[in-house]
Amino acid sequence: MEPVHTAVSPFHSTDAVIPYITHSQQQVGTMAYLCRIILLLLTIIVTRAGVGAFDFQYKSIGPGPCVHVTLDAILTLKLKNESNTQTLSLTGAKVTSGTCKAGKTELTVSTAQSHRVHFLFTKSADGAVSISYKVDYKREGTTDLVMDSESAPLTDTNQTYTCASVDAVLLHDDSGQNFGTFFVSNVTYQVFGSLNGTFPEKVKTCSIDSAHSTLHPGNRSEGEDLTDGSTEFVLKNGSGAVCVRIHGELELQYQYQLSDGNLTTVKLAVPKTALVSGFCDEERSYLVLRYKEGEANRAVVFYLRHKGSQTLLENIETIIKLDSAKFPGAKLANVLVRSYGRIDDQLETEGSFYGCQHERQFLGADFALVTRHLRFQSSGASLAEGFSTTRTGCPEDVVKMTETETFSSKQGNQTCLLLSAALRFSIPYTSRQNKTENQLVNVPVSPDVDVSGHCNSTVQQDMTLYFYNSWKLRFVFVSTSSTGGSPGSSILGYTLDNITLTYEENPLIFYNSYTTTTGPVRTVSSESFETSLKATANGHYHCDSTMEITFTDGVKLEVKDLRFQAFRRSESGDFSGDVSTCDALSQKQRHYTVYVIVALGVVAIIAIIVVVGVMAMKKRKRNSYQHME
Repeated sequence: MEPVHTAVSPFHSTDAVIPYITHSQQQVGTMAYLCRIILLLLTIIVTRAGVGAFDFQYKSIGPGPCVHVTLDAILTLKLKNESNTQTLSLTGAKVTSGTCKAGKTELTVSTAQSHRVHFLFTKSADGAVSISYKVDYKREGTTDLVMDSESAPLTDTNQTYTCASVDAVLLHDDSGQNFGTFFVSNVTYQVFGSLNGTFPEKVKTCSIDSAHSTLHPGNRSEGEDLTDGSTEFVLKNGSGAVCVRIHGELELQYQYQLSDGNLTTVKLAVPKTALVSGFCDEERSYLVLRYKEGEANRAVVFYLRHKGSQTLLENIETIIKLDSAKFPGAKLANVLVRSYGRIDDQLETEGSFYGCQHERQFLGADFALVTRHLRFQSSGASLAEGFSTTRTGCPEDVVKMTETETFSSKQGNQTCLLLSAALRFSIPYTSRQNKTENQLVNVPVSPDVDVSGHCNSTVQQDMTLYFYNSWKLRFVFVSTSSTGGSPGSSILGYTLDNITLTYEENPLIFYNSYTTTTGPVRTVSSESFETSLKATANGHYHCDSTMEITFTDGVKLEVKDLRFQAFRRSESGDFSGDVSTCDALSQKQRHYTVYVIVALGVVAIIAIIVVVGVMAMKKRKRNSYQHME
């Protein structure tokens, strides 16, 4: 058997022949040879662009190799009881052995440190080719540590396989306590199908090179999510420095095909116990979060690129085994499937972290990675302890007003209080930058709100909304006249007298706050309303415009499409009786009146100018006639 090996840079060609130049040649000839050398080197650079830096071949008999592998590769290991990630170099690696059989081909490469990497190709009866990897990690004074990967589908016998994108191959030992990641890119695999040393020209390109999502973002709530299942994952480089830090909740919504051809979706939460590994250098960072459900391996991989002072999230890859427990009826049952998402999103600038408190969806070819309470920071060098004070936000954190919601309070089977509106607070707080900022907070919609009320009195009634664990919003209504008779009969009218908010600075809501713990409980009250919010007895109030109500301590409440009815007794949950409207309509009318007055004034001024002009012209004509006489 004859191993054939090359391990060269992309700018070197073993086919290049550079002629020898003697001192006896003339200067013109020397210049000609130099020009030929430069042109040859340029040709090599152009023709090798995109080709893997490592080139491994193996042949046993025949004129050519039975397996040919070219690729760029980074091998990282995370060993038991070690917090740092080791990186093993393939520079100087050589082919040391192999196997050429009809259904199984193997190529073994040994590194300069005597570690071995095995490429294992198998061919099924229908001609489908799969690949798996195995790493023998050399340890002094003890047995080698063996880690391998699951088999994954590759191509067909009559095809050459290529893949330019970075792909993460998950490695692990039998104990699951030692694991690694083999990052490969610019891959070309030629195996089986070789005839007289020549491989088929037909090429199969990996699906991740042309990954496009057919999924659409799902609906997300505009309310705050306080069910915090966040955890922090930290990647350290070989020197022990933190290079990537991610904090938040991660959930995969994965779409797969059933055996009948239909599509369905399953949710997979990335657990807090996910194992962290990856790679970091000045130009890029790869973060791998891997975990196991039953006997099924899963992983989410983040591919980051550092460009100057910016960090770009280029791609997200998911590696999922379609086990029967989570993927019932899957067409590709128990197959390890890779899916890619091209994100190309700038997350942060140097010295800041990326923060996206509300739900964000990163879309891949077959998945949506849903994040909540997300904080992300990376560096080509190292990160300081904890996240920095400067935050780069996301569009999802712009708090839009919710839709109008109706709340009611009952006594027995009768509705005594009704309130309908969209409500959004602006609350000042101290930020991480030690500045006063305003946090927008929506009052959520049902079923995230509990309601209570007091309706017994004909003098005062109130409704309280409970939300976000400890927040309370209380509306107090006071009758304008009462004789103490039966409810409703002696009331001439009523007003919305005051509104009170009780809240606390929860860091899941005030996500740029200087404190990471929940602050003290605060209570603020509405100041006097600009106009009286009143309704007649047995009627209700309605304001179809948006109003702003000022509270103490600088808090403001934005109210859209407010409607309320108090001091009522009805089994119906609908607003009834006469409607009292806000001043917004009369304000519009006043605006129109002002516009009309201004317009009439302009017309009057123009008329005066015209009259004065006509009179002046007549006077000039009379003067002219008198002069002619």
